[in-house]
Amino acid sequence: LAGGTGWLNCGETTLSIPTTEAGVIYQLQRDGNWVQEKTSTSGGSLSFDPIQQEGTYNVRAQKVFCLNFYYSFTEFGNIILKDAPPPPSINFTTATSINLTWGGTGNYILEYGVAGFTPGAGSTAGAGGTVINTSATTFAINGLAAGTSYDLYVRQLCSPGVYAYSTNRRVSTDCGAVGVFPQSQGFETVAAGYLPPCWFSNFTNGDYYGAYFVASGIARTGNNSLASYSGSVTLPRFTLNGNQRLRYYVRCGYLSSEYSIKASGGTNSQSAFSTVVVTDTIDATSFQERIVNLTGLTGAVYLSLNHQKGTFYFDDFVIENIPPCPGASSVKLQSTSNTSATIAWKGSGNFILEYGLSGFTPGTGNGAGVGGTLITNAVSPRNISGLLANTSYDVYVRQNCTSSGNGFSPNTPRFNFTMMPDCAAATSISLCTNINAAIAAGRGILDFSGSYPSNSAGIPTPGKELYYSFTPATAGVYYLDIISRSSGVPSFLYKPASAGCSNSGWIGIGSNDNLAVGKVAIGWLQAGVTYYLLLDNGYEDAFSMTFKVCKSTVAVSPQCFSINTLDRKIPSNSTKKEYLIDATGDLVAELDFATVNARPGKITFSSFNSSAINSPRDGSNKEYLSRTVYIRTDSTLSGNIGVKLFFNNSDLQKLINEPNDGLADVTTIGNLIATQTAFEYCTSTPTLSMGVTVPQAANGSYDVSASYVQVNTLNLGTFYLHGGNIALSPSTLNLCPGYGVGLQFPNLGSGTTYRWQVDQGAGFIDLNNINSYSGVTTSTLGISFPPTSFYGYKYRCVAIKDGITIVGESQTMKFSLYWIGDVDDNWSNPRNWSCSEYPDLRVPDANTDVVIPTGFSSNSPRVTTDVSCRSLTVEVNASITIDPGKKIIVTGK
Repeated sequence: LAGGTGWLNCGETTLSIPTTEAGVIYQLQRDGNWVQEKTSTSGGSLSFDPIQQEGTYNVRAQKVFCLNFYYSFTEFGNIILKDAPPPPSINFTTATSINLTWGGTGNYILEYGVAGFTPGAGSTAGAGGTVINTSATTFAINGLAAGTSYDLYVRQLCSPGVYAYSTNRRVSTDCGAVGVFPQSQGFETVAAGYLPPCWFSNFTNGDYYGAYFVASGIARTGNNSLASYSGSVTLPRFTLNGNQRLRYYVRCGYLSSEYSIKASGGTNSQSAFSTVVVTDTIDATSFQERIVNLTGLTGAVYLSLNHQKGTFYFDDFVIENIPPCPGASSVKLQSTSNTSATIAWKGSGNFILEYGLSGFTPGTGNGAGVGGTLITNAVSPRNISGLLANTSYDVYVRQNCTSSGNGFSPNTPRFNFTMMPDCAAATSISLCTNINAAIAAGRGILDFSGSYPSNSAGIPTPGKELYYSFTPATAGVYYLDIISRSSGVPSFLYKPASAGCSNSGWIGIGSNDNLAVGKVAIGWLQAGVTYYLLLDNGYEDAFSMTFKVCKSTVAVSPQCFSINTLDRKIPSNSTKKEYLIDATGDLVAELDFATVNARPGKITFSSFNSSAINSPRDGSNKEYLSRTVYIRTDSTLSGNIGVKLFFNNSDLQKLINEPNDGLADVTTIGNLIATQTAFEYCTSTPTLSMGVTVPQAANGSYDVSASYVQVNTLNLGTFYLHGGNIALSPSTLNLCPGYGVGLQFPNLGSGTTYRWQVDQGAGFIDLNNINSYSGVTTSTLGISFPPTSFYGYKYRCVAIKDGITIVGESQTMKFSLYWIGDVDDNWSNPRNWSCSEYPDLRVPDANTDVVIPTGFSSNSPRVTTDVSCRSLTVEVNASITIDPGKKIIVTGK
């Protein structure tokens, strides 16, 4: 079966592999979980059973070598198995027809009837049903009644007498255009999972993540609302004259997200909606009123709601003529402190704002209600001062149209907000001391509505909050250590106390995955400055956690830690810097995106530190790399990125005074060189690919025990620091046999031409993109799996910029293997050599430099048959044994 294709499960119980290899273990995976394992003892076919569940299936073939120590595997399949054929999706409707698409394959039976009819079985129609046999992927049902809901079913013949049945799809034909207003829809008479008559969606019937449908339990009024997970829904057709508006209420389900309203003067096919009426972002979990003027639309018009992600709930739609005194809409809290609040709304004209303690009854016209305070001639946004901390208020806005003889508009719906508490009462915490936090159940003060800044996950947080304060004794990068926690979705934010006790200025902490425990960077904090820390509960349930706030240190030569990720939106009010810390809280790097044109998205990083013989080296017979940092982002960035690389001062001494590296030692941090390459080295690879030198932009102290070097770069990758006087590109490419390499020339920007050349002994000639070579006319030359016969080849890049020719330094390719002796003393056993892992098993040949190091293995090499190498280096106190009559042929000159 072809992978990635949907296949119908028509009663099959096995998944068979027709040809297998003896001695191979085959594991069956469904939707990412391993469910069965079988071993092929003699080859031939192999079957897994029973296979009766819908899902995506993959098979891993795994072969074990050397007493389970080495193994290799391959995966294949990606077979998507369906328990039932998919229901049809709807393209568009007219008053008398439904145009649909079916995503299955082959012949199928389509049965339709007025909503609620009972479908038949097999090829027989049910009562009230009509059966059509077809194989068309796009099909039109004609001759239908206008404004009528129909149910559609698909069934497919698996074998004689055996059918598979889809779920139903309910859709309404179009109604005639409505030109009498007001027209309203509150969804109370519509069954859950469906749509009202004359409403149309590309999917219905509760198809999550691709549907609009009526849902029960979340509503502004009554019990029902229109739920949306993605896709689009079309309202009935209206005849407009330019004097109508659409009024409705909307809230998000969890994630803040964006939706739009579009218009079509043609059909209700989604491709016909070319006019965007409004785009709106909702980040509140309570229903918010929206009023959209339709003054630019005339004639027969369809309106559609559209969005791509997140969850929305819509309720109480009304299309009405614009009243003579239209009033205000979209009231929101723009900012609040513990003494004042700023309220904003939409609308033009003269407005009256009335506020009072929560629950007061507003007035009408020019009169205030009991407990209400009027602000006349109010202009949005309007600040209200003299309020009480931690107190709940209601706000109403109405328009004064008396100057035009149209009286006053009705009040806007009640808008409620709660003032910030007095931050002086925040709990003071000691640094790096466990804090047990318990947030009580209930609705909190702060929610991400209006212009309130999004936290790191960009989500609403209707639950209650806890406030803390702390004062660092020393400047540096601090992190939040979440030690344990109950279920829930909290948000973590901070700001300097000097920013005031308000809902503005908070900066989100942490990753988009705020469900986990672990350490997340807060940022660079100043000594002696007091900061507020806010724990804001995402739900209205009780929540508890244990946490502490600590300062990051810089580790002394840690070994390779596994790849970490940081995935979050950089808050708009932050310094556009991200701090990368490892799982222990140690600081790795600072990234400055201040001049970058886009958010980085997910940041992936790792660090590798080692001085072992098989660690990466910065060149032939040169120093071992004691600090490498790999960083990449998912988003493509444009702009200068500042990168600070941190290291402990004991590592600094190694970097500036590396013994026996064949290089002149440097004396200060300012002499350190940073080289950048494109590959990740959280491995034991013994040689390093080509890179380019990135000049230092700055250096300095992190604290008394650690320092940093800063570079500026247009691209991220792997950075390593070294203390020797290395040229722009190392002159020797010392490779593992069979390993690929990328040669990099500095990117000189647009308008530059590049041409890579090779000297095979008779002078430099231009390369072409054939055999092992790729990218010969770019700044990066790729050499894939070069044979050892390339030993001694020289490579260079010739660039032309603004008529000036720049010839890069040549690099000579060499191949080397180090004796490891992991298995035994046999020279001819590839597992005894560096760079040799299954299936790429390597032993020295006539084009390989061989090094027998001192004291690396208890197994000294023994030559039992004639062997060759290009050069042989036996270090002091190392040895090699050659059996009588055997020899090592050294081919080098």
